[in-house]
Amino acid sequence: LGALRTSAERSHAVLDALAGPEGTFLPWVTSAGAAGGASPEAVERAKTLARRLEPSIVPLVRHPDVAVRTKAITILARSRSDAAIDAVVAAAEDQSESVARVALASLGARPSQNAVSAVTRILVKNENWAMRILAAEALGRLGAAGAPGPAIKGLTEAARH
Repeated sequence: LGALRTSAERSHAVLDALAGPEGTFLPWVTSAGAAGGASPEAVERAKTLARRLEPSIVPLVRHPDVAVRTKAITILARSRSDAAIDAVVAAAEDQSESVARVALASLGARPSQNAVSAVTRILVKNENWAMRILAAEALGRLGAAGAPGPAIKGLTEAARH
């Protein structure tokens, strides 16, 4: 927690450790056993600790360092918490196109009305063709994840405009 709150460099270290494939918590433990055959109990403890860090990661989507914002989004996109999903949704409209791209590419694992609304807004109003494509793909994933009606409505609205 201290590292996340003190500097970009220390935040990078923590975020890098959490940003591996889901289930890995390098350099601490990994469910794949790469860290010396970690026990299931050790992996579960690491997951619990990572979940405790999440509330401190949410504000990092507004960090001045683009790399910190991007890493935070990648981690939060795997979460099931409303606060994490809302942070990723907000990042989809970030002023940095690279941050917004990562956020759009990360959305869709969990249906969210806020996500559908934000992504539809991007799809309809953004002047950048590539961003609109990412938004359309995100709407498709959101629809497949359990929000088909709102996603179809968003895609229909974009097609009309």
